[in-house]
Amino acid sequence: MSRRDHALHNDKLSIHLLKIGEFNDWVVTTCFYSALHFIEDLIFPLTIGSENYKDIDSYKARAIISDRKPKHEIRLDLVRSHYRDISPEYRWLYDTCIHARYFTYKIDIELARKARRYLDKIKNKEKLKT
Repeated sequence: MSRRDHALHNDKLSIHLLKIGEFNDWVVTTCFYSALHFIEDLIFPLTIGSENYKDIDSYKARAIISDRKPKHEIRLDLVRSHYRDISPEYRWLYDTCIHARYFTYKIDIELARKARRYLDKIKNKEKLKT
């Protein structure tokens, strides 16, 4: 399964969950993970100077990055440096997903709708790539 296929799968699930209206924490979570795969599809393959990186794992392994830096932080940095116009939305989805998963599952419908809007902005950016 390609990154884009995985993104579309999670995207479709988030739409379904939003319609149900009962699992807003999972709407946010599936929106974030959909965005993550759209972002990776946008960024990779990545060429910096003479170095080519096919994915986040090769970038983390070969770029000058602390071994302790989590892939989520690396992704956030890459989005901020390469796609400033969608960086705030991606950051918001990440932060809100963490909050929904680890602090409270009680996410109101407006935050779920906002997650969908932010994912749509990222998805539309990814469409421009093709």
